[in-house]
Amino acid sequence: MRIKLKNKIFKKKKIVIVADSNADLLRLSLRLRKYFEIIWLTYHREVYKELKKLNFKKLYLCNLTKNINVNFFFGGFIQKIFDKISNVLRLKRIEGFLEKIKYVEKKENPFCFIADTFDLLKFYETNKPKLSFGHSVTYKKFFLERSNLTNYDYLFLPGNYHLKRIKKYFSLNNTENLKVLGSIKISPSMRSNINKKKFNKNIKLKYNFNVLFAPSHDAHDLPYKVKFFPKKYGDQMKILEKLALFLDKLGANLIIKLHHYHTSQISTKIFNKYKNVHIFKSGNFFDVKESSEFISNSDIIITDTSGVGTTGIYLNKKMVFIEPSSKKWSWKHADIESYLRPGYVCHNYKDLKRSLNNYINKKDNFKKKRNKFVKKVFYKPHKDATIEIAKFIRSIS
Repeated sequence: MRIKLKNKIFKKKKIVIVADSNADLLRLSLRLRKYFEIIWLTYHREVYKELKKLNFKKLYLCNLTKNINVNFFFGGFIQKIFDKISNVLRLKRIEGFLEKIKYVEKKENPFCFIADTFDLLKFYETNKPKLSFGHSVTYKKFFLERSNLTNYDYLFLPGNYHLKRIKKYFSLNNTENLKVLGSIKISPSMRSNINKKKFNKNIKLKYNFNVLFAPSHDAHDLPYKVKFFPKKYGDQMKILEKLALFLDKLGANLIIKLHHYHTSQISTKIFNKYKNVHIFKSGNFFDVKESSEFISNSDIIITDTSGVGTTGIYLNKKMVFIEPSSKKWSWKHADIESYLRPGYVCHNYKDLKRSLNNYINKKDNFKKKRNKFVKKVFYKPHKDATIEIAKFIRSIS
């Protein structure tokens, strides 16, 4: 692709975006494509289809698993079975991805790679700069992972809080590769895209007050990732039903937004009888852009260590935190310290009920703490971070 400037024709440099989803990097990519040729590489077919609708010209789709050399007409079917087994067993095989990105680099010769997740791209060695945001601003250990620091040329941090924490955690003096330019996960526009009455009518909810249950995938059950409540809460499906009934008495809806790793853990049939329940249909193994609509139109958010928590705080939502219970969990190694949870922290189901009742029937006691959190954690929270990020990427091109 070429761009004409003052009667001169310049060939645009290329950027390869390695995308777990198009939910986070889309806004930045639209800003960058004024100056660069944007090439997407994804390993999710649905993400590929979404990007195709948005008229991006160069898209690559790959499998994470290595292609099997089977020379007969059942080969494609066997490959699908192999990929599915790898997903079910959660085998961390990335040979297929590494093969594809090597092919893309050779063919496209990009000036840099940008990733919306730390995994996968950190295993690929290239002479071209690698940039990453991490897919979210979570409480868990992402930015405090040494391999992310050593395997990326630039990491974009949500604010100075993370920079100070990283410097202290690793005793760093040189932090030139850590860029505090804000979070692409949050945007000032999210605050204005709220029409709860219309939103609830579209998804046929009974009340106009929404409680969003949005847990992470690994806060309670590493390494199997099948628990979205701590074990001490009891049967998690029964707890969700009890929660729906409890909120019905309080005149509130329950929106269940499980992590995309947990979509297979819930049956919609169980909740069809409840008029105050909606189950968010996430992508299978990837996030979707509609997630932000559900977060924006919630009044209370229940979460644990998920990045939904920090987004909810930014949007000034009433927060309820379920204390992580995984044996491998440690607040000492978490990106964000435990005291920075501006909301009720629950250790059992009784705590959860009490917290919800207090928020709905009593005064909100955490508003000031939420405001302090936003100022502490996010750099220029009321400005679109993609503006400065795009400027920086242009400056190194």
